[in-house]
Amino acid sequence: PATIVAQGAAIYAAQYCGIMGERETSKILDIVSHFLGIETYGREFSKLIDKGTDLTVDKSARATKTYQTAVDNQEWIRITIFQSPDEIKYITGAVCLGEFEMGPIPKARAGEKKIDVTFEITNENLLKGNAVLKDESELKGQIEISRSA
Repeated sequence: PATIVAQGAAIYAAQYCGIMGERETSKILDIVSHFLGIETYGREFSKLIDKGTDLTVDKSARATKTYQTAVDNQEWIRITIFQSPDEIKYITGAVCLGEFEMGPIPKARAGEKKIDVTFEITNENLLKGNAVLKDESELKGQIEISRSA
């Protein structure tokens, strides 16, 4: 109900300001307001979902990227999710939304173990973060972040 009221208010405001005529139709878009990504080795920001991605009623925004372990014999991985209003190289200035850990990872040399990280923004504006160690599908980590979190 609140969304419908907000959409109606936006249409009324556009008509009142002369941006839109009374008989014109309009389409109100729900878009992702920030770049969403994770922190990688060296405090770098790795973007998964672009700012401005369209969220329609019948479709969620979803992106997957593959990462690898950064050091030899790495046993745990911490996935830290950030948002930023601008495209950035490092996480400095970005806002941390949450984090989760995954492990223990079988010991291996740096770069040998691959991790698929997936972000999904649902129709209910819930951000779901999921990580799966490739070739070890039982080793997973996940988080759900709501707008109020």
